[in-house]
Amino acid sequence: MKFSEEIKKIKENFFWQELCLSAKGGYFIGVKKIISFTDENIAVSTQFSKIVITGKNLKVAKLIEGDLAFSGEVEKVEFERL
Repeated sequence: MKFSEEIKKIKENFFWQELCLSAKGGYFIGVKKIISFTDENIAVSTQFSKIVITGKNLKVAKLIEGDLAFSGEVEKVEFERL
């Protein structure tokens, strides 16, 4: 499945204010906790959800007051409503 098709498939589950995403990185808003972080996986919890990004060469670029920016090649997005 193409990346854009995967995003369309799951976008109805996301609160617009939680995640901005592209194939080369993204931005989480309202991060309460970083659950795990490796160069292949970033998992965070927000007030409403747990979001897991899987990819390659993932790097946290910035974490300020609950906002987390990351870069890397995004391959998969998983979402779980809390």
